[in-house]
Formats: sequence, C-alpha cells, structure tokens
Amino acid sequence: MIKGILFDKDGTLLEFQSTMHHIYTNVFTHLKDRYSVPELLLQQLKDALGHLPDRLRADSLLPISTNPQIAEALLEPSEKYAAEHQWQQPFSKIDLLELIEELSLSKNVPYTALSDVPETLKYLKTKHYKLGIATADTRTATVAGLKKQKFIIILYTWVQVMNQNRSRKHFWQTCSAISAALVRANC
Repeated sequence: MIKGILFDKDGTLLEFQSTMHHIYTNVFTHLKDRYSVPELLLQQLKDALGHLPDRLRADSLLPISTNPQIAEALLEPSEKYAAEHQWQQPFSKIDLLELIEELSLSKNVPYTALSDVPETLKYLKTKHYKLGIATADTRTATVAGLKKQKFIIILYTWVQVMNQNRSRKHFWQTCSAISAALVRANC
C-alpha cells in the first residue's frame, strides 16, 4: 500500500527555467555591482553556467548542479581571470554560496507552480498521502518556493541530495536516506 509520495521540486512542482534565469540574472548583476566583476569575466561566467540574455541554454549547468557546484563553476574562471589580468578577486566560494542563497530567497523571485500542481497536492492530501521533497536545494530555499505558491503540503521529509553522481551506489544511498527519513516521520 502506498503511504507517501516523494517529489522533486524544480520542474515537477515548480517551474524551473524562468525562476533560475531570474535568480542568476540577479546573481550576475550583484557580481558586477557588489564585487566590480569586469564585463569580460561576467560573460565568461554566464557562458560557464549556460545563462543567455533571455533563457538558459539546453546544456546549462543549473538544472543538474547543486549550489556548491555552481559556486565552484563561477569561482574557477574567476581565479583564472584574476591570474591572467592582475585582477584582485574580491569574493570566495563562501561569498558566492551566500549570494546565491540570498538571491534565491528574495521576495521578487517568480516561483511559479506547474500546471495542475496545487489541485493535485490538495487531492493527495485529502487521500492522506504523506508528501515529501527530494532536492539538491537547501531546506530554506525549498520551503520558500513552496510557501510562495501557498502549497498545502506538509513537508514530512526532505532529503538534500548533495552529490549529483548518478552511480548505482549513490542511488541506493539516497534511497536509504529517504527510507530512514520516512521512518522517522512515521510514514
């Protein structure tokens, strides 16, 4: 008997492309304004993440990467640029992670539910299913996106999958973590 349903958040519950494009447009604006990142480097960083003026590239790193991986993808070209152009790099990986989190949680982020999701979640709740989220996002960002949609969802479990390695071992480790979380939540 099925007692619970575990959802991915981005692209399953919430629209991903426009939300991430908005967040990273703001990240690049803040890098320029807060850290005086030169235009040439800014363009290299956008290229590294697959961020175009009006959308994300199909091969963008954003859908398949965690925030620490994204921060690393921004840091590496920055360090290379700093060495080649005698530029004093004013930020660290921690600074980048904090900036990404700050802008992901800002009030103007357009978190948008996918079609029929609110109605589906309400229906599942009436059937007494336990609902959970498995995501690479932080718990804070996950809850913020769900709250903006006023989803009627009780987050019985939340599993942060930090390693994007799609190996069989990682799959079973993730399943074990999810199972343990569901047991703790009395599912």
